[in-house]
Amino acid sequence: MRLKNKVSIITGAGRGIGEAIAIRYATEGSRVVVVDIEDSGSSVTEKILKNGGDSIFIKADLTVPQEIEKLAAKVLEKYGTVDILVNNAGVAVKKSILECTLEDWDFVLNLDLRGLWYLTREVAKTMIKNKSGKIINIASITGVVSFPDESIYASAKGGVVNMTRELGCELAKYNINVNAIGPGIIETPIYELQNFSLKVKENAEGMLKEIPINKIGQPDDIAGPAVFLASDDSNYVCGAILMVDGGWTAH
Repeated sequence: MRLKNKVSIITGAGRGIGEAIAIRYATEGSRVVVVDIEDSGSSVTEKILKNGGDSIFIKADLTVPQEIEKLAAKVLEKYGTVDILVNNAGVAVKKSILECTLEDWDFVLNLDLRGLWYLTREVAKTMIKNKSGKIINIASITGVVSFPDESIYASAKGGVVNMTRELGCELAKYNINVNAIGPGIIETPIYELQNFSLKVKENAEGMLKEIPINKIGQPDDIAGPAVFLASDDSNYVCGAILMVDGGWTAH
């Protein structure tokens, strides 16, 4: 119960990494605000409630500033405060630079970077008043190493990495810890959306060659570190990027 009675907002929590974090936070005693643009987020809230947890689902498009503002207001109306923010929502486009369009750029950056920044700004208002808070950004190893045909996604996640460092220092004086997790290859729906299926043997084998631990990660592998960064155990961690990638970036 390391997060007992804490109020947490988790974006992109309808599936994958976000869902795993939401469920783990609930088991640690947090009151969980599940945020997703898809209705699937409601099923995550139902799972938490069935297990005796406290959760609400808010459907929101985080590329729209007004919806971010409404989201922050709804959380305060329901719970009166917010202690933890996990910026997990994201999309990706896997194309060569010559195939990419400005629409592709806006599609990814407006959610992965601009939306993340604006929601952080809105939530930070409450955390600054409380002089307490934990903000965890879900970045990616793509923010620090290169992958073929990932120029837009790498730009977004590289921005998340450096925003984490900057805000970690900027908000530290308010007793707000801002850190990030850099997941490696995690078996989530985003890989299917990128037309890079880990179910294809050749794809999985190619990835495993780069992972010293020699296995593809699962969403629960990110949930544990996310609990650590949301708990008092991380009170002296500031602006850090915790790579959870099976050793990919270590070799």
